[in-house]
Amino acid sequence: MIAAVQSVPLSHPVKVRLGGMRDCKDILTVYQTTRWLRHRYTNVEEVKAEHRAIGLSSWGWLVAELDGHVVGEILFKVEKNPITGTVGVISSMDVDIRHQKRKIGTQLVTAAEEIMKHKRASRITAISPPEAYNFWMKIKYFARGSLINASLPPRQIPPRSTAKVITHILKEPGQIHKDWIFSHIAPPGDFTSLLSEVVDRGQDGTVAAYYSGKTLVGIGIAVRGDDRTARFLSDVTVEGLDYSDVVISRTAKFASTWRAASVWTRVPKDHVNRFMSLADWKIEVAREIPVTRLL
Repeated sequence: MIAAVQSVPLSHPVKVRLGGMRDCKDILTVYQTTRWLRHRYTNVEEVKAEHRAIGLSSWGWLVAELDGHVVGEILFKVEKNPITGTVGVISSMDVDIRHQKRKIGTQLVTAAEEIMKHKRASRITAISPPEAYNFWMKIKYFARGSLINASLPPRQIPPRSTAKVITHILKEPGQIHKDWIFSHIAPPGDFTSLLSEVVDRGQDGTVAAYYSGKTLVGIGIAVRGDDRTARFLSDVTVEGLDYSDVVISRTAKFASTWRAASVWTRVPKDHVNRFMSLADWKIEVAREIPVTRLL
C-alpha cells in the first residue's frame, strides 16, 4: 500500500493548459499516486498508449502545471442526447495525491466546463467513485440516480428477429459516423470508451448500427474480455425506442462468437426496465456514482 503523503504547499500559481504527449512522463507519476488500485502503471509508454486513444480527436485534454511539472489532468468531450441536447462528459480527472486539497481539481473542472459550455453543452456528467463524491458535491455536481450492472449468459438472451431492423456490422470501427456517437439509454461517454478498446487497444470486438429503412434506430458494441466474459453496450435513438429489445438482444449475442460464458453491460437505473423486459438479467448496483451539473 502507498503510505500517507503530506500535501505539498503551492509555491507558484497553477497553469491549466492543453495537454500533449510530452506531458505523459509527468502524468505517469500522477497515475502512480491516484490509480494504483486499478492498474499499476510501470512506464511512460502505457500512458502514451492510453492518450493515443480515438477520443483525443474529439475529447478535450487539459493539464495542470505547477513549477514546470504536470500535477493533474482532465479528459472530457461533448456528445448528443436526443432528449436533453448536447451533454458534456468528463471521462477522467486525476490530481497527484501530493497536491490534492489545493483547488487544482476545481481549476481543471472549471476550465473544462468553459470549453464544453462554448460547445453548447447544457449539462455536464461524470462518473465518480464513492470516495470522490464529496469533491464533486463541493463543486455543485450531485448524484443523479444510479448505475446498474446487468449480466447474463448469452444463450439465455432471447433472439429478436425482425425484418424491420437491419444490422450493419462496421468493418472499420475507427471510421464510425459522427451521428452514431450519442447517448440516450446508455451512460454518456460509455460507447466511445468501449470503441477505444477495440480501435486503440486491439481488443476483439464487434460494432454495429441498426437501421429501419434509412432511419438509424440504434447502435451497439460488444468487446471480448478476460475469463470468457464480454461487455456490451446498446443505445437507441428516439425513433428506435420501440426496437430497443432488438438492439439489446442482437448486440449482446455478439458475445456468442467468442463463446463467452457471460456478457454484461452498464445501464442507468432509469432504463433498466428495457433490459428486464427482454430477459431476467442478473443485476447489481454499480459502485460508481453518476454525477451531474446543469450549466
